Amino acid sequence: MHQILLLPQSISKSRKIVYNFLVSLFIFLCVCSCATYQIPLESLKLQFAGIDSSKLVNIIAADRRGDEYSFLINPIKILKCIDNDNNPMIIRTNPKLMMIVTDKNNNKTKLGFDRVFVSSAYLYGQSLFLPEIIKVIPLEDIVKIQIQDDRRKFEYGNVEILNNN
Repeated sequence: MHQILLLPQSISKSRKIVYNFLVSLFIFLCVCSCATYQIPLESLKLQFAGIDSSKLVNIIAADRRGDEYSFLINPIKILKCIDNDNNPMIIRTNPKLMMIVTDKNNNKTKLGFDRVFVSSAYLYGQSLFLPEIIKVIPLEDIVKIQIQDDRRKFEYGNVEILNNN
């Protein structure tokens, strides 16, 4: 004989609550997740054309502890890219943007976008996880460039300098 186990009504309600919570959490995470955009290599070259060391902007930044330091960033304020459906997008640059560069060997390099510079043959960028290291990637080796807001808690201290340039 088989025994049928009946669960109390309160457990059924508890399961519904947990289920609704998990579904709500999933929807929230999908809506709030980081948007990822693509930049074709030729578009990146065009957007960085004419930027040399005389065009770099000195910026003051504050880290999580409130310590301030200054460094040079590229002067790009808006970035032309495409979304996953190949629709053109324009995004405003900020210190939270991360560039993910994929090379021919499928190696991914994560760089802070504001510290990226492009020459005729190379892409230079500051490593996101080892800021003292400058990565040099030959443009001919790049197969994909993605831009993503990585949600770091990081702001420029002198935003008015960026807005007036």
